[in-house]
Amino acid sequence: MLQMKDITMSLDNLYYLKDLGCGAYGKVYLVHDKKRFFAMKTAEIQTMNQMKEMAELYINEKNIMFSIEHPFIVSIINTFKTREYLFFLMEYVDGITLRKYLNIPERKKKDLIETQFYGALLSTVLSYLQKKKIIHRDLKPDNLMLEYTGYIKVIDFGIAKDITLKDYTNTFIGTTHYMAPEIILGKNYNSSVDYWSLGIILYEMFYGNLPFGNDEKDIHIVYNEIIDKKPYFINDSNFTFFNDFVSGLLCKNPKKRINSFNKVKSEKFFDKFDFDGLLNMKIKGYYRFDKVLCENDLNYIDIPFTNYMKNNLFTSSGDLDEFLLKNEEKVFNDF
Repeated sequence: MLQMKDITMSLDNLYYLKDLGCGAYGKVYLVHDKKRFFAMKTAEIQTMNQMKEMAELYINEKNIMFSIEHPFIVSIINTFKTREYLFFLMEYVDGITLRKYLNIPERKKKDLIETQFYGALLSTVLSYLQKKKIIHRDLKPDNLMLEYTGYIKVIDFGIAKDITLKDYTNTFIGTTHYMAPEIILGKNYNSSVDYWSLGIILYEMFYGNLPFGNDEKDIHIVYNEIIDKKPYFINDSNFTFFNDFVSGLLCKNPKKRINSFNKVKSEKFFDKFDFDGLLNMKIKGYYRFDKVLCENDLNYIDIPFTNYMKNNLFTSSGDLDEFLLKNEEKVFNDF
């Protein structure tokens, strides 16, 4: 994993292959150095001119990403800066989002082995982040990449928070259906909110729907259900251990919630589960599929990434130079 980080990597050594997607503040591209594939996340400085707080968020994301190393968290390689953009060069995960996987029509639901495997995997990630005093705050199927190996990698630490200095935070932030009650109520919170989100994900994976506000478009109704409603569980003796585990994750009181790795491992749902084998990837991934890319794809397109970006700028602005002069030393020198 440490070999993934490479501060000597240059923009000039990278070649454009294709677009991977578009976010709120820039695009994500598939690039390569003629040896390996990478994902290049871009942030347009023009957008930061209009929403200056985004600059601090990107610096925060960079600092957090460079401080973490885990087999089930996507790795950052390097960051770059040009007049128009900030760039995050990331490990490329060959696979699909967990959201896309959950939406496969023929996918089997109520699968105890599947939820045990992915519940254990994500619990190891949360345990690691908890020790690092980092809250992800946006754990959801859209931010989980399912690799062709069947393993998951957590991505997008855009709103993650380092709570080393205070041990808690109270910012109202996250994705509605996956937010813990204490966030909605404006209370102080810690890593326990990520365990709540894990409970939502596993419930959705197992039952095929969300426990709170599944069909609701009014976010206030969703918030009320998260705060007051009890999740529905099918009364089946075969599901008892799973239901007990998810019920513990979805406890409204964060102090009584399953919110640590020791509590997870003590659950009967994980009785005799090989967590060490999981971390060493010796357990066969649950859902496996063919790789999307192969080494031959490295030879198909040979467009220098810098040239591609020059020819495909999102916008330009006369205000950009002034903005850079005011903010270069304060913010962007960190890139």
